[in-house]
Amino acid sequence: MRKRLIRAAALSLALCLLIACAAAVGAAKPTATPHPGASRGQYPDHTHSFSEWTYYKNGSHRANCDSPGCTRWVRINCTPCRVEAAHGDYTVCPICGHVEGGAMSGTVLPAAISPEVRITHSEVLKWMGAPVVRIGQVDEDTVAVLLAYDVYGSAVRSEVNVDLKLYGSDAALLQGCRLQALAGTAEDDFRYSLENGTASFSLRMVNRPAVVLVFRRDQSEG
Repeated sequence: MRKRLIRAAALSLALCLLIACAAAVGAAKPTATPHPGASRGQYPDHTHSFSEWTYYKNGSHRANCDSPGCTRWVRINCTPCRVEAAHGDYTVCPICGHVEGGAMSGTVLPAAISPEVRITHSEVLKWMGAPVVRIGQVDEDTVAVLLAYDVYGSAVRSEVNVDLKLYGSDAALLQGCRLQALAGTAEDDFRYSLENGTASFSLRMVNRPAVVLVFRRDQSEG
């Protein structure tokens, strides 16, 4: 009899605790701040179309949805690539172009104006991502060229053969320069020429986030 009373009391206590917990949950109202993606703007059923990636903070970049009134945005970590310049070393994200280190810190290595990129080995990567080419001076004697494939804000690693051409002002930056260093490409498969205002590269990416080419001004011509 005593055991039955103890068991009944225990069950009664457990039931009271369950009721109390349920009441507490029902009384609690969520006050979380809505995510920036909460508003989908004028067209709630639209497919997000994101802008170009721009540096955000703490080693990350972001892109905003371009649909009217939509506040959706995404943030992805940068992919820092080392660039050895004449007057110091820098890291550059090939996706957003953000530079860290030395006098260039906080600036952006600009995207090439009209690069021509053609994959000559792997057909798969053509629809896996979009090619991004950045070129610019990182000091008065050094020009850096970066080539990467952007997949949702990240530089995808792949082993592919690529032909790259730069024209106009982009190619003019390389006039009077010599290749000093390269990374992310097989040296024995790398070919480069600068003729008639066109810079042509033939290279093989070797499972790195980006190809990094560093050119230095030929002092003998100065």
